[in-house]
Amino acid sequence: YRDLKGRLTALAVKFLKDKDRKDWLFNLVMSSAKEHGIKIESISSQRETEKPEVPFVLIAYDVTARGSFHRIGAWVARLEDAGYFTQIEGFSLGKEKSDNPDEVSSDLRTVKLTLTTSLPKGMEGL
Repeated sequence: YRDLKGRLTALAVKFLKDKDRKDWLFNLVMSSAKEHGIKIESISSQRETEKPEVPFVLIAYDVTARGSFHRIGAWVARLEDAGYFTQIEGFSLGKEKSDNPDEVSSDLRTVKLTLTTSLPKGMEGL
């Protein structure tokens, strides 16, 4: 229990500040998709879930996007490595299919995922 305040402060820097939390996850999805050549087909509105028994707020977005297998892989890695407790909770990947059996298969994939992050309910939450 030595230097508890210092340890709490060090932990707090791993979370977003209140002023940044509203748009941060949305901006991460959009900017990283553009960076990796991913086309966002749809993105849900932000969901915030609070549970009284834990000192955190869960923020989540559902995203549907398209891109090549390798681009999607790089994009997902970027989302997971964002630096603030981001997590992919749901994930499905499908391959584009053609109605024409003579047509060469496309390299495009459709990905559906739920991206979440946890934020403290203020310093008292830590």
